[in-house]
Formats: sequence, structure tokens, C-alpha cells
Amino acid sequence: YGCFYGQPSRLDLAQSFVSDGRWVSRASFTVYRTGVGAGSYVVDIQGDSGGLPSGVALATSSSIPTTSLSPTAAWQDFVFASPIRCTTGATYWLVLRKVGGANVVGAGLIAKANTNPESYPPGRIVSKGEVWQEIGNDALFRVYSRL
Repeated sequence: YGCFYGQPSRLDLAQSFVSDGRWVSRASFTVYRTGVGAGSYVVDIQGDSGGLPSGVALATSSSIPTTSLSPTAAWQDFVFASPIRCTTGATYWLVLRKVGGANVVGAGLIAKANTNPESYPPGRIVSKGEVWQEIGNDALFRVYSRL
């Protein structure tokens, strides 16, 4: 999956998760950099609206410069300045998106997919260009929380 390919057809990537009611302090995706693009990446936590991200960031991680990302698949942490308390049983979305920098064809960030389609049954993964579209298996992701 690509969070950003430098094409208007696929700019954001979102993975849903169901909360256990804890405070979320960071999220991680297995990602790698392609090409040499400018800008940074962040993760927003958004609520659910009709089975898709709401478009309203409840929390935003610190930004990770594209140049800091590995060219080979590796876990990348996105840390939230202020942990957010999520409601037990509610669906939330981790929205991985690019901020700043020019769009460069062939340069961007690729989020790895889980090869097991039933790895996280309550989750969904969608990408957005003009509209959100389901794209397949869940991303390789983690949500870090505390009571």
C-alpha cells in the first residue's frame, strides 16, 4: 500500500481499530521510503463516520521527515504529544498522511500490508485520493496504550 506515491490518486492511508478504552500514546506502521521526496508524515487519530475516517483529527503525531524514513521496511513510531483516551468498543482510524513538500512522482512512503487477510478482523484499511476506497488486507500496525 502507498500512503503517498506523488500521484493524486492515492494520498492518505487509514487503518481502523476498535478501542479497548485505554489512553493511546503512539502508533506504528511498517513502512519504507521510495525515491527522494520532501515533506514529512504524520498520523492522525480520527473517529469513525459511516465506516470511514471522520476527517476530524482528535490527535496528531509529531512529524517524521521523509529523509528520516528507512528505504527498507521497518517499524516507524508516530508519537502523540498528548495521549488520547478512546471510548471502549468505539472504532477509530489511524490516518497516515503527508504534510509539506512538493509531490514528486515515484517518491513517497509505502505502508506494508499484512499477508494474512484475517489478521485483525474488526479492522479495515482504506486509501484516499478524491474519496476513501477499501484496498485490501490490514496494514502492519500497532497501537500503544496505557490504562
